[in-house]
Amino acid sequence: MVRTTQFSDLESQLDIFDKFPRFSLDKFVKDETRPTAIIITRDGCSDSAKFEQYIPDLENLFSGKAILERVHVKYSENNKEESDRAKRILKISGYHTVIIYVPSPYGNLESYRETEPEIERVTEQINKALDRTEIYQKLKIRAS
Repeated sequence: MVRTTQFSDLESQLDIFDKFPRFSLDKFVKDETRPTAIIITRDGCSDSAKFEQYIPDLENLFSGKAILERVHVKYSENNKEESDRAKRILKISGYHTVIIYVPSPYGNLESYRETEPEIERVTEQINKALDRTEIYQKLKIRAS
């Protein structure tokens, strides 16, 4: 199941005195044996809405193999501030954005980041992340 976190919940964890706050999305990587794909979506974004319909397919395809997380940003014509803050804090250029991390002996490594990717591209990149994770797992075993 894809867990959805509201951006406002992430934002509440930031240091309010930091002039240039940034939230490191690799904090979502909790499993040292599976890659994590983070999908950032926003209200009122047609590309996000189109991509969201494929999230259950990704869940089915990668169940037990990869972790899928979603960060959702609220937006309305009268209130664009949260979207602007999310872009600044998460360092993204638009919605939907997909970021994939692989666990490794070197920490959580970002293996993919793209704005407005097609579902086929995301599927391909999650499969590559699975391959990378397998390689890193073998390295980890040898280093033990």
